Amino acid sequence: MRGIQNPALHKAAVVLLTALGLALACASERGMDPEPERYRLYVSTTSWNSRVYVVDTETDSLIDSTMATDGSTAWGDVTPDGRYVLRHSYPLCTEVLDAATLTKVKDLPGCALFPAFAIDDGLILGTHSTGQIDIISYPELSLADTDTIVLEGNPRTRRPLVDPSRDLVYFALFYGEGQVDRVELLAWDYVRRQIQDQWDLPVNRFTIAPGTSRLYAIVGNAVLSYDLSSRTVLWQQPILTEFGCVQLTPDGRELWRSDRGNVFFPRISGYVYIHDPQSGVVTDSISLFGYLSETAPLPGGEIVFTPDGRKAYVATSHISYSAGPVLVIDVATREVLKLLFDDFRHYPDHLSIGPAP
Repeated sequence: MRGIQNPALHKAAVVLLTALGLALACASERGMDPEPERYRLYVSTTSWNSRVYVVDTETDSLIDSTMATDGSTAWGDVTPDGRYVLRHSYPLCTEVLDAATLTKVKDLPGCALFPAFAIDDGLILGTHSTGQIDIISYPELSLADTDTIVLEGNPRTRRPLVDPSRDLVYFALFYGEGQVDRVELLAWDYVRRQIQDQWDLPVNRFTIAPGTSRLYAIVGNAVLSYDLSSRTVLWQQPILTEFGCVQLTPDGRELWRSDRGNVFFPRISGYVYIHDPQSGVVTDSISLFGYLSETAPLPGGEIVFTPDGRKAYVATSHISYSAGPVLVIDVATREVLKLLFDDFRHYPDHLSIGPAP
């Protein structure tokens, strides 16, 4: 062979081969770019159809479902690694399901009557109405210890909020008959096993910016931002009903709020409101009208986001009989992409999202 006789072509070929060699070398050092992480949405339905449904968030298609052991209320919470689903079937034991197959692995030790929840650093906490907390090792799923939060007045708790960046679990405590006399917020340090702080704050639904002391909550007929350290209200916006959900987007730039409304203010529930977390001002809204009829809205319930912040899932219901779809929303465009369970024969009561197993 005579090779490349044209010097310009020869030089171009050398540059191209050199660049290709460097690219291959870099690829061999760092490997191929990883595939985007896939997530799964777990939709827990109650009323006459108590099941946990599994939805692939890439295609928003139903993968599988499982019924509560005795047909009672079933909440399904996925562990942070996506390996297990904790199915709460009141008043039975919390069951551990394999997230890939939805087959039962075992009953959670301690048989917590209140929802158990997993924390990133290898713990599962199961709460009891008596103030006892079961501390369960993970992934071994064995009872490691128990502790008790000593509380006077025998308050009831609802589903807590975990902030692993500060080793804290936040409990809303409801006192009195019917749990309506008084509401407090308590922060429990699950590493040191002690109450860190307590606030006389009648929160209904709340969220906290991770790693900060800034809380966002529905308190009575207002949505507000509250600094837990200084115990001051940073901003407050009036609302007409206290039923709904508040949730920060994963990047913390937006606060989404839904409203279930009530029979006196049914039209108020026809939107998902988007607030500026710094000022509380409503910057945008997403209409929930037109899915039942032009005049009847879908009352909004629980909101969850995919960890990458691309999609939001909003549980809805019918103002008269509870059943309703889950709305799939593009966070950037505000477009409703799809309705899950659009047959209006399911009541989506609880949403949980995590990586696909």
